Amino acid sequence: MATEAKKRFAILIGFAIFFFIVNQVEINPKTRLPREATSATPVHKVLPNVSTTPYMQQNTTTNDTTYERTPFKYLIQPSFNSNYGCNLEKCLKGKEIRWKMTIFIKSAAANFQRRDFLRRTWASLRYIAGGRIETVFVCGSTEGSSYLLLTEESKRNGDILQFEGPDDYSNIALKTLAGMQWAADNLSPTDLYSSGDDDFLINVGQLQDVVDKAAASVKKQNWPEFPILCVYNTLQHASPYRDIKGIYNKWYITTEEYKWPFYPRACFGGFYTTSVSVVAQLYEQSRTEPHLRVDDVWITGILRMKIGMPEDMVMESKAKIAQHLVGYKKKTAKTRRDFLWKDWEKITRTFRQKVKCFC
Repeated sequence: MATEAKKRFAILIGFAIFFFIVNQVEINPKTRLPREATSATPVHKVLPNVSTTPYMQQNTTTNDTTYERTPFKYLIQPSFNSNYGCNLEKCLKGKEIRWKMTIFIKSAAANFQRRDFLRRTWASLRYIAGGRIETVFVCGSTEGSSYLLLTEESKRNGDILQFEGPDDYSNIALKTLAGMQWAADNLSPTDLYSSGDDDFLINVGQLQDVVDKAAASVKKQNWPEFPILCVYNTLQHASPYRDIKGIYNKWYITTEEYKWPFYPRACFGGFYTTSVSVVAQLYEQSRTEPHLRVDDVWITGILRMKIGMPEDMVMESKAKIAQHLVGYKKKTAKTRRDFLWKDWEKITRTFRQKVKCFC
């Protein structure tokens, strides 16, 4: 009997200890946290909607829910070689240089022939009537033989900027931003920056005229910054393209990406110019913004508004400076090449009287 009583007493003690523990630490089924840890302010953080935009990460420097695009990394950087079979220094000697411009051309890594054609035409112009010009081709990541060919191309020409990121058209905004970051980090704020595509012919002589007029406007109007020059086209009250099945669906923008019925005044396609100082501000603003595939509108319109730059400083060029190559697509390769060369010869005749250096 004494043994049986001891067993019952042990069982009662066990139940007492169990209920004591349960009362002290009751599990909340909603949070799965101990009851004493729950309060008006939960100890677990409510996570924000995580952006799927590449290069975006949580901002750990503050306690807010903002995200910041991480800096781009580069696989190949331009060296601006002078090994072009010409003596550029000799040509530049004694010439006045009023401004310096670096043109960043977005180009798919596989577009070797396009880049070669540009180097033989307008991108070969290194100086014109007071303007010193360099051209850089911005490419995304590539593998295998394409990367080896791009590396050899860079060694020969010194004008390739390859960033570690996508090379496809849907991420072309990232390609633009990679060039902007490099410009902000490596060029003088007073230098000029241009962004363009590799399917354009540029009348560099007329570009020089427009840049000189814009510089005069800055001085006359006492503007704090160089304006944004839309060299190809300017958008005013343009609507986002909403038809995903339409012929221009590469510019398709959802209402989740951009809800407003109109874009702000902005440059559209091809080519635009501003200062490295403005580009640095636009790039910094972009780091906490989800990008749009219509990168020119996003950068020169939406981001421009956010840095406080008025739309009157988005200037349209009346001269025909940039010529799109879309008109040559239906021609055969040989015919297309002949037409391009003939058009380039026509362009060069328009500025034959200007002092210039080709290289």
